[in-house]
Amino acid sequence: MLDRILCSKRTSPQKLGKRSTDLLLGGLLVLAALLPALLIAFVLRFMLHNRALYRQTRVGWRGQTFQMYKFTTMMVQEDDHEIRIADDESDPRITSFGRWLRRYGLDELPQLVHVLHGDMSLVGPRPFPLDQDRRLRELHPLYTRRQVVRPGITGLAQLSSSRDPKPVREDVARLVALDLAYTEHCSLTLDVVILLRTAVYLLRGQDKGSKYEHSHHGFQRTNRH
Repeated sequence: MLDRILCSKRTSPQKLGKRSTDLLLGGLLVLAALLPALLIAFVLRFMLHNRALYRQTRVGWRGQTFQMYKFTTMMVQEDDHEIRIADDESDPRITSFGRWLRRYGLDELPQLVHVLHGDMSLVGPRPFPLDQDRRLRELHPLYTRRQVVRPGITGLAQLSSSRDPKPVREDVARLVALDLAYTEHCSLTLDVVILLRTAVYLLRGQDKGSKYEHSHHGFQRTNRH
């Protein structure tokens, strides 16, 4: 029902086109990222003696959960089964190498596999851990409507806010507004714009967050916080 309401502008061919784009572009990105990913895994495991990958249960499409993989950016013990996400970039657990990975978005390279598998899309709302997802549901009545599309590695909200929103109503309301704006206006053109902007920020080594916000007239530049 929500899929028909929020994505009414998307026809079946458009939905098929988005999935086809994910498979084609995602496959090319996987091939391009293979060597860098192997080098990152080698550094983490054999030079820093840290776990190369960590997995965490995330809530995605239609509220379904999946195990999301990322490169480890914090020092963890081998017996840590669930790693608490960093509160911010000043978290002391984040290593120097991990901070560099996060700066260029390289810690998220393993998520390309989720795109090919169908758990995620290149562009879409950010999937959150179970506990955080539960808190966000409680803070905003429309939060679950953002889950009518596959979660994405990047998206409107990711470009306009920090990696993880603070659990306050103002931040959550902004997150939901941006994600619902995407579900209502999702198109191949919008995906391309988001991907290009993401690429520019990452190549510059900039945080994806706090750059653009959605307005009634489109997208406007905002100041960094």
